[in-house]
Amino acid sequence: MTRVPAFAAAHRKLAGNAFARVLLRPLAWIWQAAAAARRYLYRRQILNVHRLPRPVIGVGNLALGGAGKTPFVIFLGQYLVNHGVHVAIISRGYGRASQGRVLVRRAGESVKVGESLVGDEALMIARALPEASVVVAEDRVAAAAWAIDDLGAGIILLDDAFQGLRLKKDLNVLLLDARRPPGPVFPAGYYREGPAAARAADLVVFTKCRENDFRNRWLGVLEQAGASAPRVEVKFSASYLRPLNREERLGLGKLEGAKVLAFAGIADFDHFADDLAEAGAVVARRRPFPDHHRFTHGELADAEGTALVAGCDFLVTTAKDEARLEGWRPAVLTYVLEQAVEIITEFDVLNDFLDRIISAVRLRGGTDVAT
Repeated sequence: MTRVPAFAAAHRKLAGNAFARVLLRPLAWIWQAAAAARRYLYRRQILNVHRLPRPVIGVGNLALGGAGKTPFVIFLGQYLVNHGVHVAIISRGYGRASQGRVLVRRAGESVKVGESLVGDEALMIARALPEASVVVAEDRVAAAAWAIDDLGAGIILLDDAFQGLRLKKDLNVLLLDARRPPGPVFPAGYYREGPAAARAADLVVFTKCRENDFRNRWLGVLEQAGASAPRVEVKFSASYLRPLNREERLGLGKLEGAKVLAFAGIADFDHFADDLAEAGAVVARRRPFPDHHRFTHGELADAEGTALVAGCDFLVTTAKDEARLEGWRPAVLTYVLEQAVEIITEFDVLNDFLDRIISAVRLRGGTDVAT
């Protein structure tokens, strides 16, 4: 049984109906005005903003989900680790059964908690970044301060933090899904805030870039809103396969001509299926589920049975779903498709931002950076 709120599915149906969107527009205007007022209060420091003794990077988006925050956070975390920085990643742990602060992984140690306690995204990050510390908490200000004092973190990396305004960020990164057009805010649409909120970004990153996407439309909207932050364009591409719950890496050549059943509970199933097809797989059967979906035994048995009946060579899922499949021993060969973040324009811009952040670690007590 999934822990994702039931209203999420209802909202998708309403926002996908043109007549319902018209009826919901007045509520969307109220929502957008409230979000803008909240930003104003924090910007003018009428509401308290905390500053930490170490640099803070925030990564977030305007949409309700699916812009690629988790793979981009992993990409940034790996960059920082490769430059000798002890990075602590703070997540709210969406969908977790626990409360309060939970340490998912201390840098260099093993993961000692399960997905139910920390959520699929936090566990995915921890597994991908063994040399980083990962913490989940509702109060990310207190958790970040604790990570600095108790874990010795040199940089705090906040996941899903564009709307998190209580903590001063040294680099505020806004992700925009280039395949999704601008549109109304919740509840009439899929956005948490209007485009004017992008003025708070230090860097705008267009994700999932492909031909004939909506980058040009977004550029016009951002210009009209007065958002002038530098822009970087990235795409997420298939990188390699892994057997489920194993570290062994297999080349994408294994997908060439293979007949597969794709199953995943993510916000952008189509992108996942497209990656498989572009790698040469024949996606014979598709089993999309809601984001963060917790699979039942019946659903997994159905996937296995369907794959066998359809003559599939194997099942394929995502690393995010793997975090929710602990303990499952499939009767049909199952692989995880891993993605890589590829910077396609303005890598120097991103590199300059990150180099300045790393330099700031040294200035603020740089024993956390390897020399």
